[in-house]
Amino acid sequence: MAVVLLLSFLPVGSSEDFPITVDSADQSSPAVYKDMVIWEDYRNGNYDIYCYTTQEMQITEDQSNQQNPAIYENIIVWEDYRNGNYDIYYYDLSTSKEVQITEDQSDQYNPAIYKNVIVWTDERNENTDIYCYNLSTKEEFQITTNRRSQEHPAIYEYIVVWEDYRNGTPDIYGYNLETKKEFSIIVTPKSQTNPAFHKNTLVWEDNRNLNLDICGSNLYALEEFPIVTIPKTFQRGSSQSYPAIHGDYVVWVDSRDREDNIYGYNLVTREEFKISKVSSSKWYPAIYGDYVVWTDTRNTGYDLYGYSISTSEEFPVAAKGGMQMRPAIYGDYVVWEDDRNGNKDIYCCRFSAKEEVQITKDVSRQQNPAIYENIIVWEDNRNGNFDIYCYNLATHEEMQVTTDPSDQLNPAIYENIIVWQDKRNGSRDIYCYNLSTDQQFSIVTNVYAQITPAIYGDIVIWIDERNGNYDIYGHDLSARKEFQITADPINQYLPAIHGNIVVWENSSSDYGGDIHGCTLFTTKPPPFEYPAPLPSPSVPLSSATPSPSPSQPLPRSSPPSKSLPEKTPSPFSQVIQEIREALGALPYYYILYGIIVLIVIVLLIKERREEELYVPGEGKPPRQ
Repeated sequence: MAVVLLLSFLPVGSSEDFPITVDSADQSSPAVYKDMVIWEDYRNGNYDIYCYTTQEMQITEDQSNQQNPAIYENIIVWEDYRNGNYDIYYYDLSTSKEVQITEDQSDQYNPAIYKNVIVWTDERNENTDIYCYNLSTKEEFQITTNRRSQEHPAIYEYIVVWEDYRNGTPDIYGYNLETKKEFSIIVTPKSQTNPAFHKNTLVWEDNRNLNLDICGSNLYALEEFPIVTIPKTFQRGSSQSYPAIHGDYVVWVDSRDREDNIYGYNLVTREEFKISKVSSSKWYPAIYGDYVVWTDTRNTGYDLYGYSISTSEEFPVAAKGGMQMRPAIYGDYVVWEDDRNGNKDIYCCRFSAKEEVQITKDVSRQQNPAIYENIIVWEDNRNGNFDIYCYNLATHEEMQVTTDPSDQLNPAIYENIIVWQDKRNGSRDIYCYNLSTDQQFSIVTNVYAQITPAIYGDIVIWIDERNGNYDIYGHDLSARKEFQITADPINQYLPAIHGNIVVWENSSSDYGGDIHGCTLFTTKPPPFEYPAPLPSPSVPLSSATPSPSPSQPLPRSSPPSKSLPEKTPSPFSQVIQEIREALGALPYYYILYGIIVLIVIVLLIKERREEELYVPGEGKPPRQ
């Protein structure tokens, strides 16, 4: 019976499907991109690749088999057997040109494509690896090098995922094409296979319930990495704290020199450098572009000093006596809290013009400022509690953001969104205000503490106490989705975010911490949110073996039988396989003797059970 390909471009729930192909031969393995459908088709006595938009078109005409197509924009890729082995080919719909990608005599199959990158499973190294080809640079390169098998790749943006047998059973691993780093995603004693991937969502087949289920996860925090780790002593002389990040640079306070100094790290070159050469205590570093600013005690007071990364020059920003603390930078502007008037006010200075301006003049405390473009935000005590206020540098207008009688602290801003920690519910929660819509809403509210938020793009991050220690959590404003970034049992403090990098202080004691970072999924950033744990069986399962290479093409005289996707072995067959592996090295008569003993034990147990269950007068009595 022929397989007919059906597709619906109508909304979910519509029953008005319509046929794409009605040929009496088999059509299978469809893939779709926008209004284009592709598939493998047996109408010519072999498998060819066909395409349908407003009409049907044959893509391949070679008499061997072309199978497993994938498509992105104008590029269709497939596995092709015309050379006596499976190679990867592609066809450009815009130029009507067909191109062979791989020429190795081993098999390459299961292609996937995103933008200009094609990935596939490759057998050239006597195991299966994942390889990649860049259509723009025409460069091929190997992604995986582990000697066990890696198969069934999928790709979205710059992340490649696949099923990986390095731990015995298949797990899900990934690779970041930008950082060239490999990382594990799902690793359990059971099998996870056939991953599929789009945007922040990864789905796969999962055998941990002893049957194939479909599991999924949101991919946000993909990779955690140390930025600086200095061996700790019992003295307060080796801690790293107060990280800040912008672009490719991370800066922090570092006590390795037996005084608090400012150090920096280049995320691209992975080079660390000392920023200030002057002997003094320094705190609260901030960074934007080429400039780093901090609070400095070199003049016996608390002044602001700056540093240019490009010129390595250090310069004063505000040295007016009193305390200038907690600077923040955006572009040409630096803002800070200043107590020169006997109370804390917010001041602002332009690097280029060296013009200093007092922003607030109320006699109460205004402190802890943040800035984005023309908007400065801070926490303000003028109403007897701390509220969030903001000031527009372009219009010179001040506005009160929060009016709740509880305290609102630690504001941060990105574009038109202001976030802060809020105590209106008794605990410390994270709230948000949209300057464009004049709407205020909660991001996270629970009985535990959530503090010190930071924001970049649609991602808000904060410190969270819900697990009994301080972890870093995040929230995607566009997806309205919360996710966990760190799960280490020690404490993580003071998170900062820029682009797709989150940094924080990783600290297990009062004697010092390290600076760690995490790569989020996209520049509109994206834990990794594992699915709920599933019950584990009492019998351990054996290692799954890698799936075989694709079957060889059958003669053209009759349609080849399409094999079904390889399924994970049943629990019984896996246990039998374990027994075979354990006993394989023994002489056969030992095995035969063991089987006989096992049968005798089973019969004795059965007889004893019958004696226990026998009730006089009911049924046959047990044998004597």
